[in-house]
Amino acid sequence: MPYSNVFSPCSPATSLPKIPSDYVYGLASELGVSADLVAVPVLAATATLLMGGTCEVSPSFVVGSSLYFAAGAPPSSGKTPCLERVMALATQSLKKNYLLSPEEVQERISIREVESARLKALERAAAKEEDVNARALLAREHSELQGRINRIVIPQSPLMAQFTPYSIVKELVARDGIGSNINAEGGVLAELYSVSPEKIRPLLSAWSSEEISDVTKKHAFFHPNPTFIMGILWQDQPLIKLLRVPKYRENGLVARILPLIITDAKFSRYGFVSSDSERELGSLFSRILCASVAAKSSGESLKFTLSDAAADCFSLFRVCVDKLIEPGNLFEGFKDVAGKLDLQAIKLAMVLHALRSPLASGSLIERDTMHGACNLALYFAEQMIKVLGTAEENAVVEECKPLIKLLIQWGMTNPLGTVFNVGQLKRPIGFSKAKCDRLLFWLAQRKAVNRSEAWLNKPDGKAVLMEWWEPIVPVLNSLVNE
Repeated sequence: MPYSNVFSPCSPATSLPKIPSDYVYGLASELGVSADLVAVPVLAATATLLMGGTCEVSPSFVVGSSLYFAAGAPPSSGKTPCLERVMALATQSLKKNYLLSPEEVQERISIREVESARLKALERAAAKEEDVNARALLAREHSELQGRINRIVIPQSPLMAQFTPYSIVKELVARDGIGSNINAEGGVLAELYSVSPEKIRPLLSAWSSEEISDVTKKHAFFHPNPTFIMGILWQDQPLIKLLRVPKYRENGLVARILPLIITDAKFSRYGFVSSDSERELGSLFSRILCASVAAKSSGESLKFTLSDAAADCFSLFRVCVDKLIEPGNLFEGFKDVAGKLDLQAIKLAMVLHALRSPLASGSLIERDTMHGACNLALYFAEQMIKVLGTAEENAVVEECKPLIKLLIQWGMTNPLGTVFNVGQLKRPIGFSKAKCDRLLFWLAQRKAVNRSEAWLNKPDGKAVLMEWWEPIVPVLNSLVNE
């Protein structure tokens, strides 16, 4: 892979700091699953607990913490148990440090109902009052009472269970603009097949922390800067199929997703996650959430910045990605994926920093964390390119099949070393010369045919350059039998 000598793809499990790393490898060995598969819900849960944190790269360049992870693995590969174990720790942290008990919820509901009844009584009194001064006093009392009602907040869990793409705006607004869908059965992605691309605009906007809105017959919903986290575990084939849907690549959804494809169903069970490791990760989750809640209580979200060295690393990463887009390099043909990599790296850096360092508003992300985030972003991009690139190659192979079959047939029925020109090959299969040329050069790149050329003298004495193609039957067979 033509990466720079500074950056190299690094998988999710190997990107984690010590505390989450010990937990991930311990749980993976206990359940007999891929450590990377366990790492995905750990990263998604951490991003959720940041509760809408942002990173200021520069005063005019602020990045939100929305992240869309999607891991695909074969059936019975341990997706559900590993997600349930990780999310039990995250849910416990939310219950302990953010959500109210059922009794507290009921108490606040009762207070709000009483205050709302008083508010209606004030409104009726104000409507009947004719004295201007008295009405002004009632109006002031009404305003103060409305303010008290508005401050009676019942925190909602950011974890969104069952919902549809149509209701995402409503669900996010109900959670003060912060939500996550961490699911082992495809989650919101499994719902997309029945939805037109225009209807998932809020999903695209939430990744960019841009305003979302929706209007129903009875209500209008709006949030200026939402945060949405996706931590989807799904079977590998449905996920791959979704990522290859052209309409989702065209509207930018595919480029926003960080995919992981696990091909092995089972790994060896050779250990277990220790109670100390489980307790330490749970404690780390709680510290992250407490820092986020403290920031929110002051009317702000957690704010991250880059150290000078981290900013230099980020700038170098952007240069590296720009080079990889150039013709002949890895991201040629995948500029949509590459175009989001700088933002993905910053988003991942916030998560890795939270897992590594004590949090406070204005937390400074250091170079090592930024470097690790860049390497992790490259890994996810490489995964996506493998999925999309294989799809494109399969499409060309399908287009090429008549030519491949003809080359195999002629290669097997003629002496070794026999060559053919384009004119001989295009006529039996009805291809144009241009199409036949294009597919032959594609086959040559895969060493399925050998190309040679020679100058031939025509009867009129003029020389013409001729191309000849020699079929390599074993390679051609491998293309049609994959």
